Amino acid sequence: MSPGFNPDVLNTLLKFYINTPKHKDGVEMKPFIDHNVMHIAGIEDKERREWWESQFKYMYSGRPRQRLPYEVYHWEKIYKIDHKTKPLDKRTRPFELPDVNPSKRRYDDHAPKYMPRKLRPEGREKGRNKINFYKTFYNT
Repeated sequence: MSPGFNPDVLNTLLKFYINTPKHKDGVEMKPFIDHNVMHIAGIEDKERREWWESQFKYMYSGRPRQRLPYEVYHWEKIYKIDHKTKPLDKRTRPFELPDVNPSKRRYDDHAPKYMPRKLRPEGREKGRNKINFYKTFYNT
């Protein structure tokens, strides 16, 4: 045997490769999945199914997000971030605010798709109860 070779390490690695997965009784492995609807095609509501299908296709198409990433100007990097020489300036930029992190966005953090007036349902009141956007199905 060569120096530095440890057979115990090889045995441990072989145990990992030989190990087969086993079903665990009494443990829910996928608690977040609705077992009645396993695929998008299984959704019975046509509007909801088409919406989820379009969202899924858009997400996996690899297109960039609608909102561009936040830009920090060079003077801000020098004067505000690196050297902190402007303590009296108003803190309105996202990198200065304590609770705002523009790089951590959720998938549902976007404006809903606008519904043109001719496609809106009839008989709605004017003002606050107007339906100006298409329905989203994130929580259903």
